[in-house]
Amino acid sequence: MTHWSTDYIGLPWRAGGRTRDGVDCYGLARLVYAERLGIDLPGYDESYATAEEWVELAALIDGGLAAGPWREIALDEAREYDGLLFRRGGLATHIGLFVAPGLVLHASAGRASAIQRLERVPLALAKILRHSSRP
Repeated sequence: MTHWSTDYIGLPWRAGGRTRDGVDCYGLARLVYAERLGIDLPGYDESYATAEEWVELAALIDGGLAAGPWREIALDEAREYDGLLFRRGGLATHIGLFVAPGLVLHASAGRASAIQRLERVPLALAKILRHSSRP
């Protein structure tokens, strides 16, 4: 049996993308949560910032986390589907999903979605988050 994450490798990058036709980092997380966990995360379609608008994007991510059903956990507590929030220049601008110890599924600008070793992601890991509907 193949791992759930293999269904999400190679999806094309698209800024603001929320479907298998193209995803950004949040769109990938949203797609996985809907298809695998039956959890409908907000789309943020109207308030989406392009990758160049880092401050706006960081505010959107932090605001959504503060208002949303997430709780922070320690790295050693992380398990499949937990969100890994990354910072660029001190701003929270990127999210990936925990696949296994040391592995993250994410989508980066200009690249198809992929699984990458955590230490090879060129951003600083800021937080690990678990959706409150998951024990």
